[in-house]
Amino acid sequence: MKQSLRPARRTLWQRAALTVPVAALVAVSAFAAPGYADDADGGNGTPSAEVESPAPAPEPKPAPEPKPAPEPEPAPEPKPAPEPEAEPAPDPAPAQDDQPADTPAPQEVPADAVPAGDGAEDGAQQIRPRRIAAAKDDDEKKVVVCKYVGTPPGVPHHIIVVSKNAIKDWDGVTFPWTFADAQDSVAIRWAVGNEQPGDEELVNCPLAQIAPPTIEPVDPCGPDNIAFPEVPETDAYTVEVVDGDVVLTAKPGYEFPGGESTLTLELPADSGEPCIATPPDVEPNDPCGPDNAAYPAIAETDEYTVTVNEDGSVTLTAKDGWAFEGPSATYELPAPVDSGEECPDGGKKVVVCKYVGTPPGVPDHIIVVSDATLFNKGWDGVTFPWVFPDAQDSVAIRYAVGNEQPGDEELVNCPLAEITPPSVEPNDPCGPDNIAFPEVPGTDEYSVEVVDGDVVLTAKPGYEFPGGESTLTFELPADSGEECPEVGALAACVTTIDPELPIEDARLAAKADGVVIEIVDELLAEANGFLGTLPFTFILDGKEYTVFAVAEPGQTADDFSVETQCAGGEVVDEDCLDAATNPDAVDANGEPCNPDGGETGGIVDTDDPDALPNTGGPAGILLPLGALLVLVGAGLVMVRRPHSA
Repeated sequence: MKQSLRPARRTLWQRAALTVPVAALVAVSAFAAPGYADDADGGNGTPSAEVESPAPAPEPKPAPEPKPAPEPEPAPEPKPAPEPEAEPAPDPAPAQDDQPADTPAPQEVPADAVPAGDGAEDGAQQIRPRRIAAAKDDDEKKVVVCKYVGTPPGVPHHIIVVSKNAIKDWDGVTFPWTFADAQDSVAIRWAVGNEQPGDEELVNCPLAQIAPPTIEPVDPCGPDNIAFPEVPETDAYTVEVVDGDVVLTAKPGYEFPGGESTLTLELPADSGEPCIATPPDVEPNDPCGPDNAAYPAIAETDEYTVTVNEDGSVTLTAKDGWAFEGPSATYELPAPVDSGEECPDGGKKVVVCKYVGTPPGVPDHIIVVSDATLFNKGWDGVTFPWVFPDAQDSVAIRYAVGNEQPGDEELVNCPLAEITPPSVEPNDPCGPDNIAFPEVPGTDEYSVEVVDGDVVLTAKPGYEFPGGESTLTFELPADSGEECPEVGALAACVTTIDPELPIEDARLAAKADGVVIEIVDELLAEANGFLGTLPFTFILDGKEYTVFAVAEPGQTADDFSVETQCAGGEVVDEDCLDAATNPDAVDANGEPCNPDGGETGGIVDTDDPDALPNTGGPAGILLPLGALLVLVGAGLVMVRRPHSA
């Protein structure tokens, strides 16, 4: 019986395997067949009612009955005759010029017009759907819209094509039309046909128009000095000066009139209008004696040059970019007219300051001497002050007045050598109330003193500061009060390295000498390559620093243990002290203290050094794995056994 059932089961399954696909194929065909039946005629979709309309055709069969009557047959002949004769008559009518002026012009009849009367209702039925379709088409018109992103006015980002009804508050006519939705948007035109967003380019999207600034160049007197004033940058454009021209460049989302991205303001040519030079206000000196009137020495300036002519007149010539009133290129000081005043016996007198000490010396006393004394030393009789050497350094300062005596002039009016002041800038490091001038050394010309932070320079004898001042004070400005950045502290094991030995030998020798812990500045470590990773080693000034921890505020070297952190000269991370008993321990950087994942291989019993290693593998998993494999094999045998019976 068992043997007879097995073939029956196999046959049933085989039959099912063949029947199911065939049934599925038949079902699919059945559902698909009606679709082909509807399309069998291949027509243009004409309703069935229209197909049946030819049914009344059999009715014309009784038509032969009126054939026997001969009279109706000739009746149609006269009908066509008058029709062709009436038709040509209206054809030439439009060409005639003799029609009455009040005759209405013929109107064109639309092709889809339906005459009034019996067909009026049918015509209305035909026209109404067309109007509805036209209105629908108008509602479905599309508009091309530019979308913008970024700070208003924004930058064109992409283009969309939407229904005109999607545009807010639009009048249906105005382009471009700006409106806000999820992004700033601008409708730019009607879509053409079945236009898609990718058919329009972003470069055609309008940008915010920049109103160009009004900038006039500044052209002061003088040559080649015309220039535009400084033009500030705005949110709409950047500013650059190129060879004097001002170039404005539109920022994203903006453009200049005409769609330009840049606007250049060209610098016009310099007018070359000269500046007006001011001639000196001088009067000629006319000491007693004949033909000795002359102008005092006139120094050349940035405005003009000086030329003394043979007749004593002086010509001032304006330099480039300058002119005298008029305008004029020159200015003349007329030749002085000598008074011819006779000098008293002994000639004219000159007041002379006498100096002592190392040149330039110190004014010591004043004398009045004959001008002949100065002439003998090369004096021109005009220049004051005039330095000349004799037994002492001397300076002629002016002609004596009347019967002037030496005591009539004061020493303070004797000229001194002018000192060029030094440049002294204060140092203001970070931190409060620590601004100060650097040390200023004294010189042969002045002494230096610091008074309440100010630096006071005092001219030495024979010298003076500009303006005839005997002292010059540099006042200390207020402290900026800039806060100093916080500097971290690091704990490091420090050993002394012998630079004469190889590094490994030097380290061994250093361990023998001992290791100490020091607190070092983080800035010092950073200057030597420290990037924040611990531990970190660097060598500086004969010492090797091994940074092992970040010191907390207030911590000192005594808070750390050399035996713990620097055991045997090797740095031990404080976080890894329990790594021997904790396989999951990690150091300060989050790295595992046991990178190999804990104990591996055989583990020797420390109580019995001669014991063989435990070969159970990592964590002793070999035994459970073997048992699992045995169970899987047994299961396979049990599953296979019934089929092999």
